[in-house]
Amino acid sequence: MARVEITLNGRKYPMACEPGQEGRVGELANYIESRLTTLTTSGVASSEAHLLAMVAILLADELFDVTAEIKRLRTQAGPHEADDAMVANVDRLARRIEDIAARLERA
Repeated sequence: MARVEITLNGRKYPMACEPGQEGRVGELANYIESRLTTLTTSGVASSEAHLLAMVAILLADELFDVTAEIKRLRTQAGPHEADDAMVANVDRLARRIEDIAARLERA
């Protein structure tokens, strides 16, 4: 097992991962940190546990949206159409996520 240290909300955490996955774990941690920062600056969380719960819900919401979109595309389109539509929908979801983050920053 490889080891990597990540930082979330100012705290360092040692993480175990498969060899060669250190960069991916760091990338994922950076993504989570960006969501933490968005929520932290919005002032909507009352404690660190509340903040982490909110980030978990936000990430689960993103995952559910993408999963539902993939299922929809697989049932409605042929293989090549699904690829093109998936790219367009991932772009749309990314814009939606950015809009949510912007709204949270203004809250």
